[in-house]
Amino acid sequence: MNLGNITVPTEILEQAFSWIEPQLATAPLTFFGRKHRSVLYYRRLCKLFDSILTSTHFAQLNLGRFLPRSILRTDSTKWFRWPSSYRQVYCSKHLKITVVGQIPAQIMLFQNLVQLRLTNGSLVGIIPPELGRIRR
Repeated sequence: MNLGNITVPTEILEQAFSWIEPQLATAPLTFFGRKHRSVLYYRRLCKLFDSILTSTHFAQLNLGRFLPRSILRTDSTKWFRWPSSYRQVYCSKHLKITVVGQIPAQIMLFQNLVQLRLTNGSLVGIIPPELGRIRR
């Protein structure tokens, strides 16, 4: 970001913004009689801030500072309202979704399947021949 003759690296902006609460309240939060906005409110300032504040890297920084595991256990539905970068970070770090078993032969029924990621899964067994018959 260029402020007159001063250029601020995006890494500095990321670090500074990462200390602002990621709450997704529609109204400003009030602490000690002062109103505080969510960090995502500042996306409106300019395109650069929007791209920084919605990046996966920033979501990791911000949620790492403000999302203790105890909160996750009490209400894990709040993440549905978050931007996709925040949801992605939340899911990858805290939900640990895994599939165990074999790849079902019914996979060929997915006629519009474009991409299938099987990384970090616990699938075992033979690859069904039906997988090779999928055409796009």
